[in-house]
Amino acid sequence: MSEREYNRVLGVLRLTALFAVVLLLIYFARPTVLSVAIGFVFVALGETVRFWSSGLLLKTKELMTAGPYRYTRNPLYLGRFLILTGVIIMVYLPKYLSLIGLVLGWGWFLGVYRRRTERVEPARLREEHGEAYDRYF
Repeated sequence: MSEREYNRVLGVLRLTALFAVVLLLIYFARPTVLSVAIGFVFVALGETVRFWSSGLLLKTKELMTAGPYRYTRNPLYLGRFLILTGVIIMVYLPKYLSLIGLVLGWGWFLGVYRRRTERVEPARLREEHGEAYDRYF
């Protein structure tokens, strides 16, 4: 099986899993005014960070070290993390399921998603920007 075929299959599996999780969240959600208000703050912060980051980014043309990139190497991922947190807070699952959802969501984000991107992105950026990226890193 070629690398491209494997990635396509893996991509379909990831998308299917994402839809399954979203459907489960919708089914079990018991949002309250307070949970939506608190979750909204996280989602709004996450979107703000992502818009700010995306607006500055000139992908593969220039190494961005200004704006939110001055404070974190990956502000787009920080924004996603905040959005994930906000959505889980918004749905307000019964009993302690929201807390479990946060822990599982954060664990997946930091333990799987970010680890995978950290294996790929630094090497690509190092190849494109050389010593400037090493200094920034």
